[in-house]
Amino acid sequence: MKGHTLPFNLQFFAESADGTSDAGDTGKELDDAGEKTDTKGTDAGDADPAEKDAGKAVDPVPAGNKKEDIEALVQEAVKKATMSPEEKAAYEKEEKEKALSEREDAISLRERRADAKELLADNGLPVEFRDMVMGKDKEETQANVKMFKEKFDAAVQAQVEVRLKGKTPSSGTGYTGGSEKETLLAQVENYL
Repeated sequence: MKGHTLPFNLQFFAESADGTSDAGDTGKELDDAGEKTDTKGTDAGDADPAEKDAGKAVDPVPAGNKKEDIEALVQEAVKKATMSPEEKAAYEKEEKEKALSEREDAISLRERRADAKELLADNGLPVEFRDMVMGKDKEETQANVKMFKEKFDAAVQAQVEVRLKGKTPSSGTGYTGGSEKETLLAQVENYL
Protein backbone atom coordinates (compact mmCIF):
# COMPACT_ATOMS: atom_id res chain seq x y z
CA MET A 1 0.00 0.00 0.00
CA LYS A 2 2.91 2.35 0.58
CA GLY A 3 3.94 2.24 -3.03
CA HIS A 4 0.59 3.40 -4.40
CA THR A 5 0.05 6.90 -2.99
CA LEU A 6 -2.10 9.34 -4.84
CA PRO A 7 -0.82 12.88 -5.25
CA PHE A 8 -2.71 15.20 -2.95
CA ASN A 9 -2.77 18.88 -3.86
CA LEU A 10 -3.89 20.99 -0.90
CA GLN A 11 -4.00 24.09 -3.08
CA PHE A 12 -6.91 22.46 -4.90
CA PHE A 13 -9.08 23.24 -1.84
CA ALA A 14 -7.59 26.63 -0.98
CA GLU A 15 -9.40 29.94 -1.33
CA SER A 16 -7.99 32.82 -3.28
CA ALA A 17 -7.40 36.29 -1.80
CA ASP A 18 -10.87 37.49 -2.86
CA GLY A 19 -12.57 34.69 -0.90
CA THR A 20 -13.62 32.53 -3.85
CA SER A 21 -12.58 28.93 -4.14
CA ASP A 22 -9.95 28.01 -6.69
CA ALA A 23 -11.08 24.35 -6.78
CA GLY A 24 -10.05 22.77 -10.02
CA ASP A 25 -7.95 25.74 -11.17
CA THR A 26 -4.39 24.94 -10.21
CA GLY A 27 -2.91 27.47 -12.58
CA LYS A 28 -0.99 24.74 -14.40
CA GLU A 29 -1.86 23.03 -17.66
CA LEU A 30 -0.22 20.28 -19.61
CA ASP A 31 1.32 21.33 -22.90
CA ASP A 32 1.71 19.12 -25.97
CA ALA A 33 4.76 17.38 -24.52
CA GLY A 34 2.90 16.51 -21.28
CA GLU A 35 4.82 19.00 -19.13
CA LYS A 36 3.08 21.38 -16.75
CA THR A 37 3.08 25.04 -17.73
CA ASP A 38 2.02 28.01 -15.63
CA THR A 39 -1.20 29.68 -16.85
CA LYS A 40 -1.71 32.14 -13.99
CA GLY A 41 1.21 34.37 -14.86
CA THR A 42 4.90 34.24 -15.25
CA ASP A 43 7.34 33.26 -12.58
CA ALA A 44 9.16 35.97 -10.69
CA GLY A 45 12.36 35.65 -12.68
CA ASP A 46 10.79 35.32 -16.14
CA ALA A 47 9.20 38.72 -16.74
CA ASP A 48 10.25 42.30 -16.65
CA PRO A 49 8.86 44.17 -13.56
CA ALA A 50 7.33 46.83 -15.82
CA GLU A 51 5.40 44.14 -17.69
CA LYS A 52 4.04 42.75 -14.42
CA ASP A 53 2.76 46.16 -13.31
CA ALA A 54 1.24 46.87 -16.71
CA GLY A 55 -1.05 43.86 -16.42
CA LYS A 56 -2.38 44.83 -13.01
CA ALA A 57 -5.47 47.00 -12.81
CA VAL A 58 -5.37 49.74 -10.21
CA ASP A 59 -8.30 49.31 -7.85
CA PRO A 60 -9.43 52.75 -6.54
CA VAL A 61 -11.73 51.12 -3.98
CA PRO A 62 -10.09 49.75 -0.82
CA ALA A 63 -11.22 46.26 0.17
CA GLY A 64 -13.18 47.40 3.26
CA ASN A 65 -15.58 49.83 1.52
CA LYS A 66 -19.28 49.23 1.50
CA LYS A 67 -21.58 48.74 -1.44
CA GLU A 68 -22.80 52.35 -1.25
CA ASP A 69 -19.25 53.65 -1.61
CA ILE A 70 -18.70 51.50 -4.67
CA GLU A 71 -21.96 52.69 -6.21
CA ALA A 72 -20.97 56.32 -5.59
CA LEU A 73 -17.63 55.75 -7.32
CA VAL A 74 -19.38 54.13 -10.29
CA GLN A 75 -21.80 57.06 -10.58
CA GLU A 76 -18.89 59.50 -10.46
CA ALA A 77 -17.08 57.58 -13.20
CA VAL A 78 -20.20 57.64 -15.38
CA LYS A 79 -20.56 61.37 -14.72
CA LYS A 80 -16.95 61.98 -15.79
CA ALA A 81 -17.39 59.86 -18.90
CA THR A 82 -20.30 62.01 -20.11
CA MET A 83 -18.41 65.29 -19.65
CA SER A 84 -16.57 67.17 -22.34
CA PRO A 85 -12.80 67.62 -21.87
CA GLU A 86 -13.26 71.21 -20.65
CA GLU A 87 -15.96 70.19 -18.17
CA LYS A 88 -13.85 67.28 -17.01
CA ALA A 89 -10.85 69.56 -16.42
CA ALA A 90 -13.00 72.05 -14.48
CA TYR A 91 -14.55 69.22 -12.44
CA GLU A 92 -11.14 67.72 -11.61
CA LYS A 93 -9.81 71.15 -10.64
CA GLU A 94 -12.80 71.64 -8.34
CA GLU A 95 -12.24 68.21 -6.78
CA LYS A 96 -8.54 68.98 -6.19
CA GLU A 97 -9.43 72.31 -4.56
CA LYS A 98 -11.99 70.56 -2.36
CA ALA A 99 -9.43 67.92 -1.31
CA LEU A 100 -6.84 70.63 -0.62
CA SER A 101 -9.33 72.55 1.49
CA GLU A 102 -10.11 69.43 3.51
CA ARG A 103 -6.42 68.82 4.10
CA GLU A 104 -5.89 72.43 5.19
CA ASP A 105 -8.81 72.15 7.60
CA ALA A 106 -7.37 68.96 9.08
CA ILE A 107 -3.96 70.61 9.53
CA SER A 108 -5.57 73.69 11.08
CA LEU A 109 -7.52 71.50 13.49
CA ARG A 110 -4.33 69.70 14.57
CA GLU A 111 -2.56 73.03 15.12
CA ARG A 112 -5.46 74.44 17.14
CA ARG A 113 -5.60 71.30 19.27
CA ALA A 114 -1.84 71.53 19.91
CA ASP A 115 -2.16 75.24 20.81
CA ALA A 116 -5.03 74.52 23.19
CA LYS A 117 -3.08 71.72 24.85
CA GLU A 118 -0.05 73.98 25.27
CA LEU A 119 -2.13 76.85 26.71
CA LEU A 120 -3.86 74.53 29.19
CA ALA A 121 -0.53 73.08 30.32
CA ASP A 122 0.96 76.57 30.70
CA ASN A 123 -1.98 77.61 32.90
CA GLY A 124 -1.79 74.49 35.07
CA LEU A 125 -5.10 73.10 33.82
CA PRO A 126 -5.83 69.49 32.83
CA VAL A 127 -5.26 68.91 29.11
CA GLU A 128 -8.41 66.76 28.97
CA PHE A 129 -10.37 70.01 28.55
CA ARG A 130 -8.59 70.75 25.26
CA ASP A 131 -11.63 70.20 23.04
CA MET A 132 -13.81 72.34 25.31
CA VAL A 133 -11.62 75.43 25.10
CA MET A 134 -10.50 75.11 21.48
CA GLY A 135 -11.67 78.04 19.35
CA LYS A 136 -11.58 79.03 15.69
CA ASP A 137 -8.13 80.57 16.08
CA LYS A 138 -5.40 80.99 18.69
CA GLU A 139 -6.78 84.26 20.08
CA GLU A 140 -10.21 82.76 20.68
CA THR A 141 -8.60 79.73 22.30
CA GLN A 142 -6.57 81.99 24.61
CA ALA A 143 -9.73 83.83 25.65
CA ASN A 144 -11.51 80.53 26.27
CA VAL A 145 -8.61 79.22 28.37
CA LYS A 146 -8.51 82.44 30.41
CA MET A 147 -12.25 82.30 31.11
CA PHE A 148 -12.10 78.57 31.85
CA LYS A 149 -9.18 79.06 34.26
CA GLU A 150 -11.13 81.68 36.21
CA LYS A 151 -14.20 79.44 36.50
CA PHE A 152 -12.12 76.34 37.22
CA ASP A 153 -10.09 78.05 39.96
CA ALA A 154 -13.28 79.44 41.53
CA ALA A 155 -14.87 75.98 41.55
CA VAL A 156 -11.75 74.40 43.06
CA GLN A 157 -11.57 77.13 45.73
CA ALA A 158 -15.23 76.61 46.63
CA GLN A 159 -14.68 72.86 47.05
CA VAL A 160 -11.59 73.47 49.19
CA GLU A 161 -13.54 75.79 51.47
CA VAL A 162 -16.35 73.26 51.79
CA ARG A 163 -13.93 70.51 52.76
CA LEU A 164 -12.00 72.69 55.20
CA LYS A 165 -15.13 73.97 56.87
CA GLY A 166 -15.54 72.11 60.13
CA LYS A 167 -17.48 72.16 63.37
CA THR A 168 -16.81 74.85 65.95
CA PRO A 169 -15.03 73.42 68.98
CA SER A 170 -17.12 72.88 72.10
CA SER A 171 -16.36 74.99 75.19
CA GLY A 172 -15.52 71.98 77.37
CA THR A 173 -11.84 72.83 77.65
CA GLY A 174 -12.38 75.66 80.09
CA TYR A 175 -10.31 78.08 78.09
CA THR A 176 -12.11 81.40 77.93
CA GLY A 177 -9.64 83.27 75.81
CA GLY A 178 -7.43 85.35 78.12
CA SER A 179 -3.70 85.29 78.45
CA GLU A 180 -1.95 82.14 79.58
CA LYS A 181 -1.11 83.66 82.95
CA GLU A 182 -4.76 84.46 83.65
CA THR A 183 -5.77 80.96 82.67
CA LEU A 184 -3.28 79.38 85.05
CA LEU A 185 -4.40 81.66 87.91
CA ALA A 186 -8.03 80.69 87.27
CA GLN A 187 -7.15 76.98 87.41
CA VAL A 188 -5.22 77.43 90.69
CA GLU A 189 -8.16 79.23 92.31
CA ASN A 190 -10.45 76.39 91.27
CA TYR A 191 -8.28 73.88 93.14
CA LEU A 192 -8.16 75.98 96.34
